[in-house]
Amino acid sequence: VVWEEGQTFSDLDRSPQAAAREARFELLCNWCHAHGVSRLLFAHHADDQAETFLGRLIRGSGIDGLASMSPVSDRNGIAILRPLLSRYKADLVATCEYFEQPWLNDPSNHNERYTRVRLRKLMASLGEEGLSPDRLLNTVTHMQRAKEAIDSAVDLVMCQAVSESKAEVGALSVDIAALLDVPDEIGLRSLARCLCQVSGSSYTPRFDSLVVILEHIKAGSWSDRTLHG
Repeated sequence: VVWEEGQTFSDLDRSPQAAAREARFELLCNWCHAHGVSRLLFAHHADDQAETFLGRLIRGSGIDGLASMSPVSDRNGIAILRPLLSRYKADLVATCEYFEQPWLNDPSNHNERYTRVRLRKLMASLGEEGLSPDRLLNTVTHMQRAKEAIDSAVDLVMCQAVSESKAEVGALSVDIAALLDVPDEIGLRSLARCLCQVSGSSYTPRFDSLVVILEHIKAGSWSDRTLHG
């Protein structure tokens, strides 16, 4: 399948790699839906995971971002599986060579215009200082466990404090007292999940925007606000 709209993304305020990544997900998921495929496997490996963690750390990401790529996730009803996150690229290359299995090389992987490529070279220096890929991956595991714990707390809030509105189709009713009775981190994530559910977006609102809305709710004098469409 060819992405015909690539040129139209050249003027957007986002990286070409990010735009291509989103298009790739959409094309693959659409193909899966069209052919009755429920599981889609990606070959992201341990080096990719370490680079993802570093990139998000530099951007100041929270726990969700630092949890990096999940081995199992969902995208438009398709199960996204990444079974190779514990295997390094060198192992995969050696395996392919042993079985005489050819593979494709992406030339953008050598283009230093892209942050990921520069991080790949930086990791060698970090390893010399003791920050090895194994230690980065251990930190990712800690972040993933923390994320699972927080997600469980958000699940409980959504079950107890949020319901579909009986007055308006596609809207939610939220027990504000219950929302404010939990730690801010849980409240912010619950708000984000509500907004995603109502908007249909798979991406959460920006963190600073969520904080403004939560503080507005805490203030008690309600007025209408818009966020996330």
